[in-house]
Amino acid sequence: MKTNILIYNLTQIFLASILFIAVFIYFPFMALLLCILVFIVNKNIKALFISISLFLSLVTYTLDYHNYYPDVIRYYSEYEHNIFYALIKLKLYRFFVFSIMQSIGLNASFYSFFSIFIFFYFLLKSSQNYLLAINHKLDTIKKIILFLIIILSGVPFTIYFSFENMLAIVIFNYAISCYCLNNKYAFSFFVFLSLLIHSSVIILIPLFSIAILLYKKKIKIISTIICLSAFFSIITFLLNFEVNTGIDFIDSVFDKAYRYGSNEWSVLTTSELLHYIPIVLLKIAITLIISLSIIKDNKYTKINVLIYFSIIYSLTILFFIYNRMFSIRFGWSLSLISFILIYIYSMDFITNNLKKLIVILIVPVCLISIPNLFILSKIGNQLTFNNDFLFFNSIYDFNRKIEIPNRKTLNQIEKKTTNDRE
Repeated sequence: MKTNILIYNLTQIFLASILFIAVFIYFPFMALLLCILVFIVNKNIKALFISISLFLSLVTYTLDYHNYYPDVIRYYSEYEHNIFYALIKLKLYRFFVFSIMQSIGLNASFYSFFSIFIFFYFLLKSSQNYLLAINHKLDTIKKIILFLIIILSGVPFTIYFSFENMLAIVIFNYAISCYCLNNKYAFSFFVFLSLLIHSSVIILIPLFSIAILLYKKKIKIISTIICLSAFFSIITFLLNFEVNTGIDFIDSVFDKAYRYGSNEWSVLTTSELLHYIPIVLLKIAITLIISLSIIKDNKYTKINVLIYFSIIYSLTILFFIYNRMFSIRFGWSLSLISFILIYIYSMDFITNNLKKLIVILIVPVCLISIPNLFILSKIGNQLTFNNDFLFFNSIYDFNRKIEIPNRKTLNQIEKKTTNDRE
């Protein structure tokens, strides 16, 4: 007994020492080591999720931007020059976080760190909620490792360069997981929060409403087809015609839909057709195949609403595959919602092992796809080294200031990018 207490205390001291070193060296892999140690000591899955989210969000502090200006630089530019521009554009989540950051004197890069931390935590937590709904526990190392590999493999690497849309989708997915656990108040709150983060998720609300009606057996397949046909017709109209209602928030959504449907950003480039679309189609195919397989099993009744939603979501992307917003923005993010079904199929569903192996092999194909490898190379080019340490940025760089072009320069870059697409 005394030996066990001594070992436990020594482990705690070792853990505290590692944490102390991490504070001063502040290298993301220190956080990864911390993930492992926290789980070994506490056996707490929530602590593991927090630690992994911390590790993956700390990566943002090792990134600089050398002649590369993704969406995240535009977020930073708003923060540095005028946070009320976010409010004017009804980016309410961005404005709220910016206001808090500004009040305590944080630099712009904290916005990425905070948002990506939330993204990864709620991605993992929503996936766990679905497992809780079907009474599947992550109680072995094998289950935990496979769970983390599958769920995290569904994350597009573009998260480090443009994250608001994907964050909104993950928060909406968490809302669905709350619905599966019969927590209707949390469901309503997180749906509302997802809309504050990015208005594009408003498209998901009617899709989920149809999924609920199917789940509650209020409508049948024919009625579902009619509802989807009506919804697709409305979306097609909004993508091709300008609509004004006089309500700022609604009009901003309609205006965005029209711009996504009619400007140069609505058209897929040759590179996107060759590299993105095959992976999107693969994600749609695996989602539909697995969903149609496990929905027949009464064991998964409590997550049937997720399964119906995944099917409807996939069919919607497939119908609008020609449109860049649907195929890239929503299609690429499908795995954030549906990859938990791959885990369930692999670890809980009763079927032959060959089918499970084929399904699991889909995961690395999505992970090492050409778009992800391209973004990974971009991330590698933006990594920064601290001159005073062997490691990346130290704790002294936690609130470091990143050089951000002014608005005029960014607009010129955007115009050039737009012309290149034409």
